[in-house]
Amino acid sequence: MSRRIQPIPRDLFIRMPHSGEDHFAQTFRAKADLMDLWPCVVGFFEIGEVLSAICIRNTRTYPIVANLQLLHTFAKHRRKGLARELVLNGYRSIRRQTVLGLGGPEYFRVSSEPDAAAFYRSLGLKFWGRQKSGSLLCIHRIRGDEPSTGEYKLDAFIESQLHSGRRGSLVETFSEPH
Repeated sequence: MSRRIQPIPRDLFIRMPHSGEDHFAQTFRAKADLMDLWPCVVGFFEIGEVLSAICIRNTRTYPIVANLQLLHTFAKHRRKGLARELVLNGYRSIRRQTVLGLGGPEYFRVSSEPDAAAFYRSLGLKFWGRQKSGSLLCIHRIRGDEPSTGEYKLDAFIESQLHSGRRGSLVETFSEPH
């Protein structure tokens, strides 16, 4: 049976039973509610059960940044490649917007909890440092169809994102992205 990425409605997501390993599902729901992200949430579900969900949203300002806002795979469906497939599909979709001249994003951004950083690094993403919240920040210029092709050159825009002093900027900078 082939999997198909499709919209994940709020009511289906919140009906999912949570194990102790699914504590981020509550954060996902709360942030999606607060920021009105549900129209952007897609993922995998089978027979009324959500397996994994993601939300990537483009900023409204220029340059456009694709921000991976949320990603969660329910505990009993982990280690099946679902999150990997969602991130890679989302990244390729972003790239297509740019290649087709649809005004797509120039940059990709992820703020990751430290325990999820290994997953993102396995996709080729690199982190510039730590935010006040303790999360790690990745931002790069989109250069290809895979996150591993991102350009981590410290340009004026990336510098402004890393050290602006605003929410989400860094309180600890690594000597180089890793």
